[in-house]
Amino acid sequence: MSTLDIAVAYATETGHPVFPCLATKAPACASGFKAASSDPDAIKMLWQCHPGPLIGMPTGEASGLAALDIDAVKHPESAAWFDANYFRLGDTLTIETRSGGWHCFYQNRPGLTCTTKLFKVPGVDIRSTGGYVILWGLHGTRTLTQADPATWPDWLVPQPPRRPERADMPPRFATDSGIDRILRFLASASEGERNAKMFWASCRLSEMNGLPSQHVVALIKGAADRLGYPVNEAEKTALSAIRRVRV
Repeated sequence: MSTLDIAVAYATETGHPVFPCLATKAPACASGFKAASSDPDAIKMLWQCHPGPLIGMPTGEASGLAALDIDAVKHPESAAWFDANYFRLGDTLTIETRSGGWHCFYQNRPGLTCTTKLFKVPGVDIRSTGGYVILWGLHGTRTLTQADPATWPDWLVPQPPRRPERADMPPRFATDSGIDRILRFLASASEGERNAKMFWASCRLSEMNGLPSQHVVALIKGAADRLGYPVNEAEKTALSAIRRVRV
């Protein structure tokens, strides 16, 4: 069978959209995976206008499938990771790639996108919404695990980056002298400095243990009133500083 015949048969059987790719794995058409279709006539037109020897499939929402992509040859650490975690990956369709890596196919998970260096391991990548894979199994590579695509495992969901920890600093306890120094500094602000110094003063007051947020706001509003600065703007500045320091 020709590549086109295989593509049409696969799309007809599975309902997954496909598109032509070059031998380099790049899309044969300018619109790339966005041109993919599961309609036989549209697929034939695609290959007629943009012939390619490989069959690509968009991952994620477009096909309902996502793939864990292990580039084992280029990144040996990913092969070690795969061996160590193979039992946790579950019984799911796993296909060897042309380069000797693996594609583990799962049902796509809403919100999943393409991610590289999963768990900071080079060569362990996710192909989901916004990406595509070559269907190497249609080109004769080995099937490592013959099974239906399983549900995407919870433990493979990338976690958002954690906010950097604040540098350890000794707590500042509120004292009358400490508060007075900050307010004196704020009182020296010229017209063009008032907002910046007000924010700085709000941050320093917010760092003091034992000084409730409402007291910080009250102190800043009082200082603003003495400076002739709009009190409502001063309150917004103080609250912004409190959120930055205490949240």
